[in-house]
Amino acid sequence: MAFALEKEMTPKMKSNVKEFLFKTISYQDDFIIAEELPVYYRMIDLVVAIIQDDKISSLLDSEYEKKFKYIENYILDILALFSIYDEITVNKVQKHIFMDKQKIVDCLEVLEKRKLILKVSRQKYIATEWRKLIPEEIITLELKLQKWQEALEQAIFNKSFSDYSFVVLDKERVTKKIILLKKNI
Repeated sequence: MAFALEKEMTPKMKSNVKEFLFKTISYQDDFIIAEELPVYYRMIDLVVAIIQDDKISSLLDSEYEKKFKYIENYILDILALFSIYDEITVNKVQKHIFMDKQKIVDCLEVLEKRKLILKVSRQKYIATEWRKLIPEEIITLELKLQKWQEALEQAIFNKSFSDYSFVVLDKERVTKKIILLKKNI
């Protein structure tokens, strides 16, 4: 089955990944799949985060889903710092993310209202229980119709933050020339 667009591959691949995780590795609901995830200056087609602990899985209820839903990317950048550091100050955020101080304070207020962070002093914040949701393994998949060299470059980039990085090509579009070229490498 040849795909006309790369985005047509995503639902098929997402269902294949779910099936693989259910059958082969026997993970049940202990994983999250994200589509088109922004990481630095790139968009990752599919990211699978595996969380195996039952206690952590209980945190993945609809209440947490609502808290994370519709958060702007620049606010997510600030929230990502909480997965690295135990405590965050406005100045520390400003060192990592080049943003106006007042805008940082506004973003922190949004996160505080959603109960994703707690204010412990005038300038200091800590993360709530969501911080336990840091995955044990991250798997990335780069989907491409053609341009396998570009896909490999992306997969190498993905490997910098993931445990496993895969390239998925449309089999119908892989020409004999590419197959021969790959055999010669």
